Amino acid sequence: EFSTSSKASHAWFVGYAHREDKEDIAVAVIVEDSGSGSEYAVPIAKKIFDAYYQ
Repeated sequence: EFSTSSKASHAWFVGYAHREDKEDIAVAVIVEDSGSGSEYAVPIAKKIFDAYYQ
């Protein structure tokens, strides 16, 4: 995403995980007007993956 607007960009992350003992999981996280995906969206996705594979 690229813009000359002064508004922050949207942080996003899409991920997929596979483990033999659980069903596969796909996650999409979008955090509007927040900035970098690695700073905002990835930590949220990590919490989802961690909770699922607990």
